[in-house]
Amino acid sequence: LSGIALGVAYAVLPKRLSRIERTPLLPEDFAKERYALSTRLFKSLSGRDALLKAVADKVLLPYARNPFGPVLLLASGRELRLEQRVLRSRIDGALEGRGHDRLGGIDELVRTAVELRALPAQRMITLALRALLPIHVVSFTIAIALLVLHVVNVLGAR
Repeated sequence: LSGIALGVAYAVLPKRLSRIERTPLLPEDFAKERYALSTRLFKSLSGRDALLKAVADKVLLPYARNPFGPVLLLASGRELRLEQRVLRSRIDGALEGRGHDRLGGIDELVRTAVELRALPAQRMITLALRALLPIHVVSFTIAIALLVLHVVNVLGAR
């Protein structure tokens, strides 16, 4: 069972990971990257128009902080660029064509919010890929050891 799970994981997860990461990260880099993205988001809002701050407060921050967001992003199978377009169209739909001249820098904010949502998904996939192999090796070793004990027991009973 662990071999089947590992096979399925290695067939599906790397493709999903490549869709949601801009640059590969080591496990110890995720916390630094989250801090850098959060800092970039709030620096980008500093000194901006009130409408842009309202959009960030009502749409972008809840989007980035949604606890189920990373799972939804993985389930959708979208690449980050497509996810950015979907989020941007959601913002445009909410504004109903008003205030476009006051949204300077919105694309960078949308990009950062999408990357913040994708980061936990990247962490989950990386953890799954790293954790499944040792589980498989240990379970396979136990199965081989039990098989050897069984053969020794059967041969010794004769």
